[in-house]
Amino acid sequence: LSTPPDVGHFIRALNRLIGERHKKEITVYLEGDFSIYANIIVPVASILSKLKRQRYVINIIDKTSNIAEIQFTNPVNVSDVNIENFPNLFQRIWRFSNGKEIQRFIDSTIHAIGQSVLCEQGFLAALALSMCEIMDNVLQHSEESEGFVMIQLHREARKIAFAVADSGIGIYKSLASSSHRPKTHADALRLAIKQGVTRDERVGRGNGLWILSETVKHNGGQYTLQSGEAGLHLSSNNLASERVLEVPSFEKKGGCTFIDFQLSAAQRILLKDVLKDQILVDVDLRLESFEDEFGNHVIKVREL
Repeated sequence: LSTPPDVGHFIRALNRLIGERHKKEITVYLEGDFSIYANIIVPVASILSKLKRQRYVINIIDKTSNIAEIQFTNPVNVSDVNIENFPNLFQRIWRFSNGKEIQRFIDSTIHAIGQSVLCEQGFLAALALSMCEIMDNVLQHSEESEGFVMIQLHREARKIAFAVADSGIGIYKSLASSSHRPKTHADALRLAIKQGVTRDERVGRGNGLWILSETVKHNGGQYTLQSGEAGLHLSSNNLASERVLEVPSFEKKGGCTFIDFQLSAAQRILLKDVLKDQILVDVDLRLESFEDEFGNHVIKVREL
């Protein structure tokens, strides 16, 4: 599990085991020391969690020196207590299951990033909005009760890597009964990144993946969206480029959606540019995180 294609190999191996074996027991053997990447480890953790809920016995034989530190086999539930107990939010897999937990995680993450690296104008606001839209999509459209997320901070490069995964119905099935009716999984992904595309306007405005796409384009970042049997990679170096990927679908009938993106805190990004015709005032989220109940900015000495 050291490169993105390894996730596909892992899914294919699981599909073979599930199809060939009647005994609901799976053993995952991990060995050696390898670099941990959120876009690889989070999707795998999400799939293993789904199998556990389906009453599979998952045996993890861990011969590594670093995999246990990120809570790979036991993601941390987002809560006030756990965020206090695990002050380092980065390099750790978190599980969320409701809007309150999403907001708590985003608030804590934005605060931690703002204290760790110098962020250019508008970056924290754009990052917070992107995180909120993508995590909320899990609860609104996946038909799953939980999602998984991981943030990695590269301090010297001033870059953020973010990955979120769910093992729900997938984007294709989510849009299949809508007015858009995509013909293929790849069509569904191309539709999903457009403004205003949603399965049900009563559930959401359909701007989540579009906002992320625009954020990546204006920041010069990149992101990969995988769902069902297709994937879409978007990068931006002044000119946006898009590449369709073929990926295996977990359990065939399942969708599973994985999203990862990288943004640079060294690049200024304004929400008015991202949102175009929508009006939203940029907020200094680092200052906002220091506000008390009376609106005063309080900075504790121990936090300096």
